[in-house]
Amino acid sequence: MKKYAILLLLLGLMATFANPQFPIRIPKIKIPKIEQPTKDTAQPPSEPSQPDQTRGPDLPQTSKSVSQTTKMSSEAVLLDSMTYFSLEQVRVDYKVVGWHMRPNFKLIGDIPNRSALRIFVKRNGKELLDLRCEIEEDAVRRCVDEKKVVKELGMLDVEVNFINGDTDEERPLRTYKIDVHRTEKFNDYADFFVNRHPDVAVGYLSVEGKNPFVIRLRADREKGSTVLHLNTVISRDHDEKYRGGSYLRCSVNGQPFKLKQSIVAFRQKEGSVFATYESRAGGKGPVYKDYLKFALQQIQLPLSLGSETTLTNDISRTPGKWECSIIGEADRETYRTIRFTVDARGQIVTHPEQRNGNVVFGDWEWMIYMDIPAGGSPIDHRLKRSPEMGLFHGIPWSTPEGKAMAERVPNKGNPFPLPAK
Repeated sequence: MKKYAILLLLLGLMATFANPQFPIRIPKIKIPKIEQPTKDTAQPPSEPSQPDQTRGPDLPQTSKSVSQTTKMSSEAVLLDSMTYFSLEQVRVDYKVVGWHMRPNFKLIGDIPNRSALRIFVKRNGKELLDLRCEIEEDAVRRCVDEKKVVKELGMLDVEVNFINGDTDEERPLRTYKIDVHRTEKFNDYADFFVNRHPDVAVGYLSVEGKNPFVIRLRADREKGSTVLHLNTVISRDHDEKYRGGSYLRCSVNGQPFKLKQSIVAFRQKEGSVFATYESRAGGKGPVYKDYLKFALQQIQLPLSLGSETTLTNDISRTPGKWECSIIGEADRETYRTIRFTVDARGQIVTHPEQRNGNVVFGDWEWMIYMDIPAGGSPIDHRLKRSPEMGLFHGIPWSTPEGKAMAERVPNKGNPFPLPAK
């Protein structure tokens, strides 16, 4: 038996070397086909988009971003934050007979060449002025017709239409309300001006390094800067003495925030209003003067957005609820207090009046909450609470938060220059 076993083993080995390839059966496995990712599906999920907003009842629903939340179409819209009206006296035979208007507008959107704005000034539907203003570099700055004189004072409607330079189509753009006043001066001179008391309640932050109108006018010296400015109207005393510098004190979520440096700088913007009342009892004796000044202030803060310098703190790196006060160096009085939130993405959360599209800002501007101290601060010469007059030349407040901010403006002094008693 042992011999037979050895013989069988030898026969098996010979068969192996003669045919080394074994027919091995491997079971088939179905591998699912993997779809290649498309351009859209390959991207990570994005942040939830903001709901579409409108400018308000006088403008249609739009789609292109004006600011963080306001939407607009590709058509032109006015920047309410940069709109103002200058008035100039008109004299005939040495007598004041009325005023000319020089409207100032900035626009954003697609503006064809040869486009223009048409401005109607009306009282109770009666037309007082029809003015065509050509648009140059997305702005109207030099527009006046010296043959058209307006005599009326008080509340007037200003209707603004856009004329498309490609089609000559004319469409309504915005309706403002202006409150026109006059002050008397010697030798039949007069100052005409538009009341800006309502806008004392409004404050908004801006990065002027991204403001195309500022960059264009200042030969790019601001371009790229991320420094934040507070913009507001302050009714200042023309004759006030220098009060010394001011500084900023901030907290985040109720905790003090240490700034690299705290100095703030005041700068007056275009569109400020100045008027004088002058009189002399009986035509002789001492001269009585009373001044009015609505200063459009741009206050440079030691804060920035998106990057920081050796002198600024980048607020985008510190999400939370910010509260900052501008305080006088010499008197330690609070001039203004601002409040805003920086979200988790490092963006400034805008005031509801901007967020719902009631007023239009540039994408470098953010309306925020602002308060004036009770009774007014030392830099406030005149204050008049005017919530019923809206903001930015008669745009009605549309939110409880906006109305409450306007209601908190204190009254101080005489709202307008008065003759001597």
